[in-house]
Amino acid sequence: MRALEKYGISLPENNVPEVVPSPLLTGYRNRVDYTFEAGAGNGGNPIMGFHLPGDPSSVFDCRECLLLPPGFHSLAMEVRETARDADIPFYRFSDRSGLLRNVTLRCTTTGDIAVIPGFTRNRDDRIASFMETLSRHLPKVTTWGYTVWDPLTESGFYNPAYYHYKGKKHLEEQAGDLRFQYSPQAFYQPNPLQAAVIFREIRELTSSMNLESGPVFDLYTGIGTIALSLAAVHKNASITGIEGNSPAVNDARRNVPGESNGNIHFICGDILETFTTDFTGNYQKPSLIVLDPPRSGTLTEIKKTILQAKPDAIIYLSCNPVSLAWDLKQFTGGGYRVTHIRPFDMFPHTHHVETLTVCEPVF
Repeated sequence: MRALEKYGISLPENNVPEVVPSPLLTGYRNRVDYTFEAGAGNGGNPIMGFHLPGDPSSVFDCRECLLLPPGFHSLAMEVRETARDADIPFYRFSDRSGLLRNVTLRCTTTGDIAVIPGFTRNRDDRIASFMETLSRHLPKVTTWGYTVWDPLTESGFYNPAYYHYKGKKHLEEQAGDLRFQYSPQAFYQPNPLQAAVIFREIRELTSSMNLESGPVFDLYTGIGTIALSLAAVHKNASITGIEGNSPAVNDARRNVPGESNGNIHFICGDILETFTTDFTGNYQKPSLIVLDPPRSGTLTEIKKTILQAKPDAIIYLSCNPVSLAWDLKQFTGGGYRVTHIRPFDMFPHTHHVETLTVCEPVF
């Protein structure tokens, strides 16, 4: 509320609805990343745990995390103990030595589980043996993969290479009457039950909109969750999802149902280079533009393109109230008003919320 007031955003009836509670208050997260540290600065004891924001070397031991589903932390403990038994050296941030740097665990409401250790190099005979031992110890895991981080460059820190080892190549999630497959490295909302509530809300908000009057563009579409949710109820609307991450686009295309009438397709490309005035000029006036941008919000040029396209409505899903308020300032200054706003508790026990906003033209 303070962020919206700071930028002078007028709200419908000057009121923000109460936060929609999460279906689960504990055990709601579908992903966790543990970091390994060989012992420097931690009393000399190799540990596995979490680190302070922005400082991956500040690892502290974790014995329990109530945000994770039951048994999830035990999976991580099994990875740690198996690594110790196999003499797999933990990573040391001070000199970038060691082999095992992190482990990512993912799960879905349909029962899929992925275990993805992260190593500092690929050509090490111990990796295959370690992965095989882990898979024998944890037979309920459905997807096994691993990542390789480059310990010498910053690029490796941000974008480790993923390798499938065994099991299913994709995880499957249920959201209402829809099922989505996605790659182990792809983004999916960390609270899947609350995500399903948001997708249902978007469908309800568009039920009175004429989405057949013009094209629908879903920016930052990811694996296509919102675009596909809309396509399921607006079967004759022309829906285009745009995403810069190639594996995510492949997942989105895979998720298009076989009975689709061809009204939905996905474009892979950098949003700044793809969603331009030349692009929108090839279409009639959009009936709807949806955007679910990263935490930093969307780019000024993208907002300019949206305003020049003059869609009948804009739906904005945001994980950051500050960037949302800044972006809404440009939309409201460009001839739109906020007609609906609703926050969702996506991360119980934290101050973060996911906010869904609808803007409609005043012209």
